[in-house]
Amino acid sequence: MKPTITYAERASMASTRVKKANRLRQAAILLTLLSQVAFVDLSFAIGLAFTDGFEDGTTNKWSFPGTYYPATVVSTARDGGSPHTGTRMMEANWDGTVAWDDPRVYTYAQLPSWDYTNEFLLRFWIRYDADVDPKDGGKLMRLGPGIGINELYMGAQMQLSGGPLFIYTDVEGPGQVTYSGGNVGDNQWHKIEVYIKHDTGTNNGIVRVWTDGVLRIDATNVNSVPTGGRWEPFNVMSNWSNNPGWEHDANNHVYWDDFEIYSDTGTGANGSLADATASVGQGTQTLAAPRGLEVVP
Repeated sequence: MKPTITYAERASMASTRVKKANRLRQAAILLTLLSQVAFVDLSFAIGLAFTDGFEDGTTNKWSFPGTYYPATVVSTARDGGSPHTGTRMMEANWDGTVAWDDPRVYTYAQLPSWDYTNEFLLRFWIRYDADVDPKDGGKLMRLGPGIGINELYMGAQMQLSGGPLFIYTDVEGPGQVTYSGGNVGDNQWHKIEVYIKHDTGTNNGIVRVWTDGVLRIDATNVNSVPTGGRWEPFNVMSNWSNNPGWEHDANNHVYWDDFEIYSDTGTGANGSLADATASVGQGTQTLAAPRGLEVVP
C-alpha cells in the first residue's frame, strides 16, 4: 500500500522542485554571462602614446636638448591665421640673417621618445605662414636617429608653385628616395601622418606617409629597423641651407597643432595604425562585469 501524502507535503515537494529548477536556471544564466565576458576582447590593439594641442600654453611635453632657440606657443599667426583647433598652437621659425650655426638660425622642439614596440602612427597638422620666403632648403621635420638607415624628413619646396612637399627617406635600402607629398604652401592647415612598422623578419617592415589623407608613400617589405633600433627622436624644424639662391630673411614661420602618436602599446584607441584610422573617439568602451547575479546554494 502506497503511503498517504498530505497536501502540505505535496506542496513542500513542489516548492523544492521549483527552487532546484530556479537554481539551475540561475547557474546557467551566470555561466552564459561569464562565458561572454571571457570571450569578449576587452583589450585594444593600439593606444594613444602622446598628444599635445598646446592648449595649456606651454611646450612642457617637449624637450630642448640643443643650443637652438625653443619654439613657442601662440594664439595668432603672424599673418593673422588661427590654430587648427582650440586657441593655441606651436610656432617655429627659420632666421636666415644669422650664421648657419647660430642658435637663432631656427627654433625647434623635440620628442626624444614615446612608447611603442614595433609600430606607431604619428599625426600632426602644419601651416606655413605667409611670411615664409619662396625659397628651397627648409626642413620641416626630421624623424629618426640621424643620417643612415633609417630616417625620414620633409619640407616644402616654396620656390615652386603651391609649395610641393618633398618627403625624403632611405628605408628602402641604400640611396636617397624622395616622394612628392602634395602642396602645402597655401597658408592653410595640412594633415601629415606617418606610419612605421619595424621589421619582424627579413625586410618585412612598412613605411607609409599621408598628406591630407592621401597616401604618398607605401613602402612595404623594406628594411625599417633604424640605427639604434628605434625611430626616435622626432624634431620639429631643422636647418635651412644657405646654398646660393636659398637665402632667406629673418621671418619664416611654420605653425604646428594637434600632435598625436598612436602605438602598439597601451589601450584606449580604435581603428588601424597601418591605415591611419586610429582615433580615440566613439566606440572606445569596456564591458562592465555582470552585477546582481547570485547562485542559491
